[in-house]
Amino acid sequence: METIRQLLVRQNALDKQIAIDLDKMLHEYEPESTPFLTITSKMASQPARNTKVEWFNKRPLPRVVTYTGAVEASAGTSIVVPQWTYLREGTRLFCRRTTEIIRVTVLPTSSTVDVTGGRNWGSAVPGALLNTGDKLEIIGGSVEESATATKGRAILPEAVYNYVGTWEDYCQTSKEAELVETVTGQDLRQQSIDDMKSFHRKNIEMGCIFDAKAETTGTTYYIRTTHGLFRWITRNRWLLGDISDFTRLALDDYKRQIDENRPDRKDMVFVCSGQLKARIGGWAMNMLTLNDQKTKEFGMEINKYNGSTGGSFDVIEHPLFVGDYLSYLGFFLEWDKMKWRPLQPTKLELNTQEGYQNYRLDKISTIGAMQFVTPDRMGLIMKA
Repeated sequence: METIRQLLVRQNALDKQIAIDLDKMLHEYEPESTPFLTITSKMASQPARNTKVEWFNKRPLPRVVTYTGAVEASAGTSIVVPQWTYLREGTRLFCRRTTEIIRVTVLPTSSTVDVTGGRNWGSAVPGALLNTGDKLEIIGGSVEESATATKGRAILPEAVYNYVGTWEDYCQTSKEAELVETVTGQDLRQQSIDDMKSFHRKNIEMGCIFDAKAETTGTTYYIRTTHGLFRWITRNRWLLGDISDFTRLALDDYKRQIDENRPDRKDMVFVCSGQLKARIGGWAMNMLTLNDQKTKEFGMEINKYNGSTGGSFDVIEHPLFVGDYLSYLGFFLEWDKMKWRPLQPTKLELNTQEGYQNYRLDKISTIGAMQFVTPDRMGLIMKA
């Protein structure tokens, strides 16, 4: 591959400022070290057209809601359900634990749902007592015969946005060092740029995972940072007290909880630390196998977990998830729900030093945001 110095000499631009489009090269560089950028680089991309990137999220209609009220002393006339916006007059709920059927009496206007006359539906016997955390399965609706004033509720897409983040990294090489011949034949300036490409890519990766959406005024202009995946996922969080909590049965149960909001059951990928992947691989023979097709497609090792009750999903080890808390980290994602939105693709700007300086100052910069659609369908595992 032509070095930076050879390119500049060939273009007679050794002492001129030149910008090189590095986007494709950067996204194919060390694919296994930055899985999120690697995945999104293979998906259909969509450029950002503003510093504020907007899209619509549509919350999936759940099949299961949760009773969060206090443990009952007697079967009451109302139940507390945080997902009340998905219920309407006549909705019938099946309590998994007690087998009771509960009918919603009035179109809910808050999390306190009126079920007067609807406890233990179809029986004159009072309903069984509910416990905090009981799962209630939605099994349909029931309205009065010939009713003309039945009320419903529309679940509309939610407009969400993210700011683009700006990543800039610099490498400085003296003109003397640039001319020194090395044993490998690679000039030191080229070596510095290659090292900076890897560093820059990992900065983008970690920013798109952990950063926070913010816009504030600096000395003269705005300072913006992008919202990372870690902060998008507010539901389906599993807090591990200890690594021993991460068992096969617990993972299968957790995956089933996520799938309750995914009626279409699209393919998922679990991007996790090496510690979590090692535990999955140690549970049973043949549960973790190589996914040849996706490994070839993305250029990094991707395994398939062939679980039991939790179903199957792909597994990718994230090499940057190491250390006390990050070694507990894992994300459940749908392959097609992530998108990289570049406002400015990655560029390498050479000779950005001011005036005459006895060194070369080269700059790598990227401006963009990661778009995560329907975060309620995702999952996050982390240390408590």
